[in-house]
Amino acid sequence: MTSRERIKATIERTPMDRIAMHDSPWASTVVRWHEEGLPEDQSPAQYFGFDTWVGMTADLSPRYPVGVVEDTDEYTIQTSAWGETSRTWKHRASVPEFLDFVIKDRDSWAEAKERMDLSEDRVNWASLEENYPRWVEAGHYLDYSIWGPGYDVWGNRVVGTGTRSGAARCRYSPPSARCISAI
Repeated sequence: MTSRERIKATIERTPMDRIAMHDSPWASTVVRWHEEGLPEDQSPAQYFGFDTWVGMTADLSPRYPVGVVEDTDEYTIQTSAWGETSRTWKHRASVPEFLDFVIKDRDSWAEAKERMDLSEDRVNWASLEENYPRWVEAGHYLDYSIWGPGYDVWGNRVVGTGTRSGAARCRYSPPSARCISAI
């Protein structure tokens, strides 16, 4: 079975040749695996027989300006379309260090929601038209997701829970308890 057939069978609960498998290890993990014996000419997906799929998403972000704030030999500080400012390290594996957020309170959340308009250009239709026949021929499963920030991203990357951001404080301040329903 191709990955496309196997994953489709899994979703439809019909017989398949084996359970679908996929993983996406960090780049630093792959480097270590190569040092520990993973053949240099093989990716983990090839070596372990992972199923292949390609993903398409809709851009559901508020489309804040994206850019590099600072770039050094050790790290890069950048802004994202979600309104986060974060630092990523160049020589070590880590999740980004979140430094600041545009969404800090009710008013900034209301402004962000206004920016999240639904328009045709939120999906890269040209890429889908160009690549879909090749993906099907290769047996890839196509995962189309309208996933915006999930449970982990809303909390960490958009409103900054667990940080000093205003949105995080509004979640725990009794006078502003209603604020969380808007975020």
